[in-house]
Amino acid sequence: MSTSATIAKHPIRRMLEALPVGLLVFSFLCDLVYLFSSRPSLWSDLAVYSMGGGIIGAILAIVPEFVDFLSIKEPKMRSIARQHMLVNVAALSIFIVDFWFRVRTPIRPGLPILLSLMAVILFSMNGWWGSLMAHIKAVGLGPVKTISKRSDPIRSTERSTNVRRAS
Repeated sequence: MSTSATIAKHPIRRMLEALPVGLLVFSFLCDLVYLFSSRPSLWSDLAVYSMGGGIIGAILAIVPEFVDFLSIKEPKMRSIARQHMLVNVAALSIFIVDFWFRVRTPIRPGLPILLSLMAVILFSMNGWWGSLMAHIKAVGLGPVKTISKRSDPIRSTERSTNVRRAS
């Protein structure tokens, strides 16, 4: 099943989702370094700025993700996509609350770091649903019939190896 939110046949959602997830996970890693660092204010600032950038990027990715969600017609895939969307919204909401706490008060070990951990765990669970849809059911990747055996590098290597052995 192909996605309707594309630029030159490339899914927009795929282009927009990597950076926010990376920034949000990096903000949690900054929190972990903060706990053991001799310069905690540096790592606290890095966590806040990374989280802010990740939140902005995730908000930008919501529109094409929702367009993709609306284009799913198969009931089972739509159910998985709904779970995927709800977990994304929950994780993003946790990060927004976490960001709000950090901007209002300087970071202290405890609640903000726990919120980041919870959101990162949700993102990890969500990655499973996303990969199930994209890599197993080909949701949002284009029609499966466009993938040919000729373009498979493993099969072409096996063929050329077999030909060499036979000669």
